[in-house]
Amino acid sequence: MTFVYGDPMLERREQVWERLTRFSTTKSGPWFMIGDFNEITCHEEKVGGRSPNSSFLPFKQMLNDCGMLEFPFSRNMLSWVGKWSGNSTVRCRLDRAVGNEEWHERFPHSFFKYLRLWGSDHHPVLGDILAKPPRKSKSFKFDKRLLDNEELRQVILEGWIKHTNQ
Repeated sequence: MTFVYGDPMLERREQVWERLTRFSTTKSGPWFMIGDFNEITCHEEKVGGRSPNSSFLPFKQMLNDCGMLEFPFSRNMLSWVGKWSGNSTVRCRLDRAVGNEEWHERFPHSFFKYLRLWGSDHHPVLGDILAKPPRKSKSFKFDKRLLDNEELRQVILEGWIKHTNQ
């Protein structure tokens, strides 16, 4: 598991991508990365501000070279909110979680939520790393009229005694 912070300076951010790519050549088995990558993967991951240039291509290449795949997620993926040139709001997907194929095979039911913005200009990312699908809670219903049913009481008592004597 790797926690990533992509440097805000573009030149230094590419050094992070290079290090992660080098690390991937020595890594075997499941691998997962989560964090503030400070980069988008496409134009659709940014709303507002100047149009993004193609600076995200090295980031996409690193994800590809490392064999990283996206996880399903819920809520608003535009995880960062800022101001640009006065009062214009900018929203981008800078925070994400990715895993290699082995990770996805071992934890196929993992998913992530972008939580409510609080105390930061980034939405927190919460991950559920699951090997099995989450169990759905079943509602329990009880008919209190059964409390006065002596025959039912006897059946329950016999079952309880039988179970505890085994």
